[in-house]
Amino acid sequence: MQIKRRTFLKGALAGSALLSVPLIFDSKAQAREELKPYKPDKVTFNFCEMCFWNCTEKVFVNDGKVRKLEGNDKSPLNWGKLCAKGQAGIKTLYDDNRLKTPLIRVGERGEGKWKKVSWEEAFEFAAKKFKEVIDKYGPETIALEMHGTGEPAIHRLFEVLGGTTNFAIPAYSQCTGSRDIGFYYTFGAALGGHEPYDLSNSRYIILIGRNETESLHVSELYHFAKAIGNKAKIVYVDPRYTHTAAKADKFLQIKPGTDTAFVLALINVMVTEDLINHDFVEKYTTGYDKLKPHIVKYTPQWAESQTGIKADEIIQIAREISSFAPNCIIVPPRRSTRYGFDTQLSRAIAIANALLGNWFQPGGFFKANKIKVPNADMPDVEESKYAQLAQQRNAANAVLSLTNLPNTTQEIVGALGLDNVLWEAIRTQKPYPIKAMISYGTNPLFHNGDSNKIKEAISKLDFYMVVDILPWEHTLYADIVFPESTYLEKYDALKSISWKYPYVHFREPAVDPVYDTKDIWAIVHGIAKHMGLGEFFPYKDAKGVFFSSLNQMPKDQRDKLLKDGVISLGPIPEDVDLSGDIDPKVAYQKMLDAYKKAPFNPYPIALGEDVSFNTGSGKIDIYCESLKEGGFDPLPTYTPPNKSKKQNEFRLVFGRVAVHTHARTQDNEWLLEHYDDNSVWINPKDAKAINIKDGDKVVLVKGNLKSPYPVKAKVTDKIIEGTIFIAHGWGRFSPYVTRCYKKGVSDAEFCSNDSDPLSGAAAFLNSFVSVEKA
Repeated sequence: MQIKRRTFLKGALAGSALLSVPLIFDSKAQAREELKPYKPDKVTFNFCEMCFWNCTEKVFVNDGKVRKLEGNDKSPLNWGKLCAKGQAGIKTLYDDNRLKTPLIRVGERGEGKWKKVSWEEAFEFAAKKFKEVIDKYGPETIALEMHGTGEPAIHRLFEVLGGTTNFAIPAYSQCTGSRDIGFYYTFGAALGGHEPYDLSNSRYIILIGRNETESLHVSELYHFAKAIGNKAKIVYVDPRYTHTAAKADKFLQIKPGTDTAFVLALINVMVTEDLINHDFVEKYTTGYDKLKPHIVKYTPQWAESQTGIKADEIIQIAREISSFAPNCIIVPPRRSTRYGFDTQLSRAIAIANALLGNWFQPGGFFKANKIKVPNADMPDVEESKYAQLAQQRNAANAVLSLTNLPNTTQEIVGALGLDNVLWEAIRTQKPYPIKAMISYGTNPLFHNGDSNKIKEAISKLDFYMVVDILPWEHTLYADIVFPESTYLEKYDALKSISWKYPYVHFREPAVDPVYDTKDIWAIVHGIAKHMGLGEFFPYKDAKGVFFSSLNQMPKDQRDKLLKDGVISLGPIPEDVDLSGDIDPKVAYQKMLDAYKKAPFNPYPIALGEDVSFNTGSGKIDIYCESLKEGGFDPLPTYTPPNKSKKQNEFRLVFGRVAVHTHARTQDNEWLLEHYDDNSVWINPKDAKAINIKDGDKVVLVKGNLKSPYPVKAKVTDKIIEGTIFIAHGWGRFSPYVTRCYKKGVSDAEFCSNDSDPLSGAAAFLNSFVSVEKA
């Protein structure tokens, strides 16, 4: 089975509701200045880039300035809603700290000393550097990491330069990789960027560390809220009491790293008490006969000793969720880069769901659908002279040379990359030198473990190119920085999303660029042109790419898209309404009858269709033969988490808050009004042992490393003993992002640098630190 980048995890290339008010803030004014009347001169269409959920939106412009952002109510993704981050996109557009012009380094790497240059000078400089690296070392020594809507453009440049192996989408190795590999080995499909969780129609939901209300993907939260309105029972499992825990019927404070033990015990109860969905298991799965003897040892009593969750609680939950099958779901965490055995957890969750028979069922997992859109007309990148040179040299994938992953994982890693291992290949210059790196929309100093190793790796490069919007920390080390326009200032390629309700939306500029910036298609066009490769980028900017695709669409679709900003297959049947006194079977049947007439079907098994799975058996592999053949466990097993060897050291865990996206929004003035620093959550018993009081200024210490910027201690029993928590994305040291400079503590400085043996993805939470008064 061959897996190509373009076909696997297609979505990878990739809260608060909006208050519609008649008065709004001037987007360049301080929040407390006088309100101005809201009378837009024009309204444009867009999809948000404040996170990667890409909610469809309308942009309201008055006197040449963006005044308001509003969710597009015709979008089946976000139904007219935007979160706080989405609404704050105005402040990113008008952030005076933005990169305003191309910059070439003049000081030492890390000093952040540049000279301003024209675009033509910048293109010529980058072209010269790429030529030098290719001529001296070969095209395989160019690397790329990328994240965001512009991935197709920057990856096309990479391919035209002959780059075919050494690239990475950090979303795999730093976020979803272990989860999606686990599901791939079980169902033959990854969950993707827009997960197929049918929360709004679910009657029982178990969330394993999936903090729905603070991860804040608007549509997922929207459907989670509908589930609560439908009286669904919510069980939330986490070492930390979050906002999602506050919405749950039951919160289970689990010991970190023991989630697999909890899920295996659920499976034990389902199997030993014969609670499984027999019809589904017999028709659609293989290996259940091997699971039965394997699972016997993972009893609820054993799990209690590992997890700290009472055996009776585990038994009750297993019985309850089984009673609601198939209209129920166990939701795996999106970010699965935790303890190094996360693929085993993902496999366990996938198998537990299979036993419930909830695949392609209302309230379980739906089948994603997609509207096909034409690609822009461009020459085949394989015709590039550098691509042909790369084919002749046939260089090995540097990342795979440094790993020992199962065969199927290797194919997937070849399609998506391993950013953590890619940087290690650069640092060690093994198995061959990698001498140029492009970072697009990423900040490797904040999404990898041990950022000092990233700095060391950058020092080995002959050329480091960065494309970004703000002068984040990695730009301080760049040889050249290209300033990209924000999403409100540009066109982009058509975007079709595979989801329950398939849709296509588009982006157009609301205003001209505020500064001397360009879209990513214009940037790669300029570099390619100066390398004599302009024929492979026939459009000078994203507008040409957009209209090339748009003009190939059927006229009725094209007209509707331009009129509404989004097209979807419809009409969309209503979700079930279980909020009143209604028989659930009747409600589900009514919805399924409506889908019989719809142009798409997210529930083929519920509607009696024959389905097969993209596995060797064509069924769901409870017992995975390919893992066995590779010398790995064919059934999920449990490995206890590591432990601290020193007294008064605490496991460091990190996560998100609802008003920030990764390490991308900490300079946003409006979002800083809500969260302007992180704090260290510590249990009262742990705090007492080290004489820390609530509000004390503290620093984290690990060996010779001490966090440079003190933060407040938050003493709370909402975090389990032996563990501390910090929000991700802080500890900022670029002086050019003035609003967040020297604020907070960075988890990237202290988290572990381990990896998962099945997925190769990172394992960040195996690190222990001490907490000291500042």
